[in-house]
Amino acid sequence: MKNLFVALLLSVVSVVVFCKVDLTSDPPEYGVDCSYPIHYGINKKECPYFYDQYNKAMQGCYKLYSRRECDGNERDRLRMNIEQPPTQHNYTEIGFKKIKAPKEVWEALTNFYNKWKAKKKIEKWYRGATIVNSWDAPSYMVSFEDPEFVGGVKVKEQIWEGMRPIIEEWTGHKLQPTSLYGIRLYTAGSILATRMFHLQLLFFFSHI
Repeated sequence: MKNLFVALLLSVVSVVVFCKVDLTSDPPEYGVDCSYPIHYGINKKECPYFYDQYNKAMQGCYKLYSRRECDGNERDRLRMNIEQPPTQHNYTEIGFKKIKAPKEVWEALTNFYNKWKAKKKIEKWYRGATIVNSWDAPSYMVSFEDPEFVGGVKVKEQIWEGMRPIIEEWTGHKLQPTSLYGIRLYTAGSILATRMFHLQLLFFFSHI
């Protein structure tokens, strides 16, 4: 069997805020295509609150880019969410596994991040990108591949070599790395829309 391809996306959540919430004020409607568009649009009559919230978010995209670009990317996102899952093969029984990262991997990652986090760079998305609301809440990168962040390439290799045997044992297959590009930071108010990755990534491993 051909090697599977693996992409490792490293995300860092910097702050978690706990607060008291009045649940009686929450809107009663939730679910697919109600809380947020996943396969189709939101029905305004059935889910008015989330319909308004979604449209407010899209207004920011329209202002920064254009309605044509933003709506076109949204149509592509929803289409992939419908069409791609039936074509995929499951390589594990559950689809996820929660474990502690190896000590050497975690230390290499955190040391690199702490060294360069003050110089994080704002992430540039393609025009009309709707998978994140970067116009309201920009995301930042501390990239392994940025030559200004010295040591990134070495850390990248340490992470892959440390995680490879764990992922291969989990999936039962030999893996070939394709993408491991750095640490992304989402800011307060960020929306990460549900989406499918391109078919070239036959197996996707995300570490959060």
